[in-house]
Amino acid sequence: TDEYRNERFKLIPSIVEGNFIVKQAVGSTPAVIGNKLRQPYFKTPKYFELDIDVTSSAVANRVTGLVLGFTKKLIVDMSFLVEGKHGHELPERLFGACRLSFVDMAHAKKLV
Repeated sequence: TDEYRNERFKLIPSIVEGNFIVKQAVGSTPAVIGNKLRQPYFKTPKYFELDIDVTSSAVANRVTGLVLGFTKKLIVDMSFLVEGKHGHELPERLFGACRLSFVDMAHAKKLV
């Protein structure tokens, strides 16, 4: 269920290179973000998609606004996993990761 997913989807951010203030604001603490942010899910027979709405939280929106001013000078790693809550679900394992390097937001396309 979406409720189950919201309680388990975990993000681990890491600012590999960048401004000290951004590093402090983002941190590197694993977070179950479904408790704080809206996460709509989309599923077809060929894929499963999770969108993270950073505008659904005032804190996340402020951090995102701060980060956007520095994206051309940042390297950000993001790791994704499902949180283990019981012994048989441990150890947790990553199911995905990505690196964003020196992203120029002037080239970003608006999603509608």
